[in-house]
Amino acid sequence: LNGKSSNEAAGSAEMQVVSNERTVTVQFLADTDPAMPWEFFPNVRSMKIHPGQIYKVDFHVRNPRGESMVGQAIPSVSPARATAYFKKTECFCFEQQILEARGEIDMPLMFYVDPGLPENIGTITLSYQLYNITERIEKNSLAAK
Repeated sequence: LNGKSSNEAAGSAEMQVVSNERTVTVQFLADTDPAMPWEFFPNVRSMKIHPGQIYKVDFHVRNPRGESMVGQAIPSVSPARATAYFKKTECFCFEQQILEARGEIDMPLMFYVDPGLPENIGTITLSYQLYNITERIEKNSLAAK
């Protein structure tokens, strides 16, 4: 249904700054897997952007548990056709996130929309699903010993 965006950073050298006045609405969604007790949300729900310019948005996460946990966010883009045009230059989804007991942080996302985005796409939704991978990491650590 949705396009799975890359888990690798796009180079800013790929970016083409465009001087036109076109704006695109980018919406941000965040959800957690039922096995993930963290609170997770974007600090900004949507913004109007100009294709070709770099923008920064933070997602807030809080671990209410009394123990450290590891999370991994998986992104998707809608409509799927927009996936190839949504470029992340920095994203918390590129790495596993370790959060101490009762810790909280703002996690950055830096992105731009390629100016080649088809004109009939006026809204892009970037959605993250956050998964608890603590047990998997612990099992891998034990297996490596």
